[in-house]
Amino acid sequence: MIATSGLLAEDRSSFETALADAIPRTEPVEHYRRVADYPGRGGAKRIRPMLCIAACRIYGGHPADAMPAAVALELLHSGFLVHDDIEDGSTRRRGFPTMHESLGAARAINVGDSLSALALVSLAKGGRRWGGEVAAAVTTEFAHLLQRTTEGQARELDWIAADRFDLTDADYLALVRDKTCWYSTSQPLRIGGIIGSQGRLDVDRLNDFGLYLGAVFQIHDDIENLESGASYGKDALGDVIEGKRTIPLLHLLRTAGPADRARALHMVGPRGVGIPEERAATVRRLMDKYGSIDHARRFADALAGLALVEFRMLFPGLPASEPLEFLFDLVNDLQRGSQQGSTDQRKNGTMVQGGRASA
Repeated sequence: MIATSGLLAEDRSSFETALADAIPRTEPVEHYRRVADYPGRGGAKRIRPMLCIAACRIYGGHPADAMPAAVALELLHSGFLVHDDIEDGSTRRRGFPTMHESLGAARAINVGDSLSALALVSLAKGGRRWGGEVAAAVTTEFAHLLQRTTEGQARELDWIAADRFDLTDADYLALVRDKTCWYSTSQPLRIGGIIGSQGRLDVDRLNDFGLYLGAVFQIHDDIENLESGASYGKDALGDVIEGKRTIPLLHLLRTAGPADRARALHMVGPRGVGIPEERAATVRRLMDKYGSIDHARRFADALAGLALVEFRMLFPGLPASEPLEFLFDLVNDLQRGSQQGSTDQRKNGTMVQGGRASA
């Protein structure tokens, strides 16, 4: 769980209003009701828009300056989710049936396309606010994240189609960099930095921080899928059935004995044999046997540590502020034992001035 929900509360409230306002209430009314479904289901983190707004504020901008881009990021994210659910054959999203389960694939695809179109509308409105050079730079960032995200998705789908399991943790990171990190963390930070600094910031310096942060989020999401209970909003253990190449699965296939490896391969992915729930449970038990989830946790902890190093390098000497604390806590809360780690680092002087982050 991320314990930063109390930070940037006013910005979050303004964002929710802007997000709702970005979806038309005109004809076809029923279509736009469907378009509002995924964005309206929440997503307590709202990581992408809040990273954009926080970066804008850190580099001198006003939250309202970043709002059109933040809305566009969230609309794109919802559109990606609608399409991902179809590609993965998922049945649950944020506690409710997926769009294609409710409407069928054809109408769900159209809803996903509409969300992407509305993201472009929000981006165009922002361009009028930002002015020529900044607007062009932000548009380039969005084009890049779209390209890299779809490239990453293509790579994962190709791995699944080809039954490829001869993959390493480095292969996983390369996938996550494209599929997750650019649009979830790196590009929101870059876009916010461009807007806040009015184009003066060298945004390439944010890339490593965004990569580490995004990878930690993805690994934690992978682990959550394996450890979820009845309250989980998506298909519990769905990654096993879908054949997602995650850190725990790759570790299991590298370390398991020949018989257990063959057993796991027989059950993983869309070509797996047997009742899906039983297949997933068997693979989960094998992961416990070989310490695969603990390996993933250690991997995520190491990446979170690198993200904290990058945080200190990026913001030396900046005065304490709420958006700076938001970024710090976002990383720190993802580490295993994050509450104790946060307390220790505050005692050591990393956090000062009434709990505000100061690098």
